[in-house]
Amino acid sequence: MDGLLSLGVDSYHGVRNIAVTTQTAISKYQGMQYGGKLKAGFTLPIYTIEISPMGTVQYSALTQQGYIETGAYGANLSVSPVQVNQIQIGLGGRIAEVSQDDFLPELHVLYLYDTKPPKFQVTSQFIDVGGGSFIVTGVNQARAGINVGRSITTLMTEQFMVIASYDLEAKKGFMDQSVLVKFKWLF
Repeated sequence: MDGLLSLGVDSYHGVRNIAVTTQTAISKYQGMQYGGKLKAGFTLPIYTIEISPMGTVQYSALTQQGYIETGAYGANLSVSPVQVNQIQIGLGGRIAEVSQDDFLPELHVLYLYDTKPPKFQVTSQFIDVGGGSFIVTGVNQARAGINVGRSITTLMTEQFMVIASYDLEAKKGFMDQSVLVKFKWLF
């Protein structure tokens, strides 16, 4: 079983150019993102490889402060705070080469499903001229997707290893790629 907790503090600086008035609206605000992931499975050794069925559950959240733009009289916006949450489960497996002592390649595939897909919605209002507010809604993403990845583990000592990995996550209308290098010390 593997677990991961993450926390990020964000600082945003926005510039919105208004072509009609040639003004520029400026915004500065803060945000925070946090999450957790659990991965569990078991290993079936077969000759020089390991096959591991596995499952994952992941929670992630993003919060952004509301803000008021400056610099564009008549076109400055007051923008509401944003809170987005997502819960995703995954089922799949991995296959790894274990015949070599210090260099271990691996391939994994997971089917992903968002049990609580993120819903992005922002309410804005022009502050200098008054009037009603308007709502901007984010894109509805597909709930199902796939994660395909590859990694290489290099054993430096019996307790210390370096893991380099590449992952591709894809859904209809969405693709994310990531590269990660981990240093792992077993104690």
